[in-house]
Amino acid sequence: MMNIVTAIDSGVLLLLTVLQAIYVFRYQSILAPGLTDSVEPQRDERGDSQPRDIVDGTAAIILCLRGTDPALSDCLAGIVSQNYPDFQLHIVLDDHDDPAVEYVREFFQDQPVQPVLHFNTSHWKTCTLKCSNLIAAIEALPDEVKYVALIDADAVADENWLFNLLAPFEDPKVGATTGNRWFTPREPTVGTVFRKIWNAAAVPQVTLYNIGWGGSLAFRHDALKEANFLTAWQSAFCEDTMVAETLEPLGMTMHRVPSLIMENTESTTLPDAFRWIIRQTLTVRLHHHMWPLVLMHSLLTAIACYVTPVLIGLTWAMGQHSNAWMLTCFFLLYQIVNVCLLVLIDRCNRSILSRRTGGRPGVRDASGLGMTILATVLNQFLYPLTVYRAWTTQLVHWRGIRYKITRDSRVVMQQYVPYVQVSTTDATKSIQ
Repeated sequence: MMNIVTAIDSGVLLLLTVLQAIYVFRYQSILAPGLTDSVEPQRDERGDSQPRDIVDGTAAIILCLRGTDPALSDCLAGIVSQNYPDFQLHIVLDDHDDPAVEYVREFFQDQPVQPVLHFNTSHWKTCTLKCSNLIAAIEALPDEVKYVALIDADAVADENWLFNLLAPFEDPKVGATTGNRWFTPREPTVGTVFRKIWNAAAVPQVTLYNIGWGGSLAFRHDALKEANFLTAWQSAFCEDTMVAETLEPLGMTMHRVPSLIMENTESTTLPDAFRWIIRQTLTVRLHHHMWPLVLMHSLLTAIACYVTPVLIGLTWAMGQHSNAWMLTCFFLLYQIVNVCLLVLIDRCNRSILSRRTGGRPGVRDASGLGMTILATVLNQFLYPLTVYRAWTTQLVHWRGIRYKITRDSRVVMQQYVPYVQVSTTDATKSIQ
């Protein structure tokens, strides 16, 4: 009997190793253009910077705010620096007394770009506040807007961001475009490095499952209307996970821009990172058909990380040394390949980030070898738990607001609280 159990466990380890390698190499092939294509603007006869392959049409950048994120100043500065010739900035908040209101007004006092402020005081109770705010802002956009670009307050854009995000719309079949998020810890804390490792492991799945990222996401304005995104968001937990599938009936696609990887250097704690990961996973459960594969992957990971060490100990204790050695070898192979794949993903993304900065030194990753190993081990053991929590959770606290997830996967806002009334501790939980 033990021989059969050992063989099954070894097969699981081998299967996981092969599958994860396939995912990473496929991810690398998708990002390959980002390693070779230039993202620098062209220069005109006077030497002035001009975007290459200009896409015509007015673009509206929408930024949803609730409180002042640590990177908000850098986010706003990045938006102002865009070299796209015709764009508007629309900032939407849910309360006139939100501290972000005064912050934004002070920031834009001497800026050439002036934002349009929207206050969404009538919230949908069947979706998250972010979805509700996006609906309000998009409904208020002027008719001349041809493209709608979304950005998060923790995303810092370089001057080419908007142009790179809109360039794929030259293809009329492209209805939406997106980029990827990448974390670069400035502080080697457990929570910050833990989140970085989880994200690095999740990025290949996000890419292959064609899941958008709301921190860098753009639409054709007409596609937003034709695909009824605003109606879909009225009952949604997030705006990005469903994008590709919602566009399919129109014969349109979501294009992932290989070079558009945006760096996040904010720090977090392990409990906040854990809650953030549960929310990211919950969006897949609620809005994506690949959720069964995520469940299966977490189950296989649980077997690899929970069952294998126990079996190794049991087989040694029972004197089945050949089985123990076989399990140990497969387990070590699994761990070594995981580390190598993470290094490969990191190098690929760091290379693209380096090209986006024109080869200038970027932010130094302060993770450190010891903390990286600790965070990797923690990820392997906590990942199945985050998926389980996302599968079974009924209450989500996000930015001081409580949402209920019903048994039929509907979202219900149970209690709205203006940001100024939220305590500092609750307001900063899982802020990303």
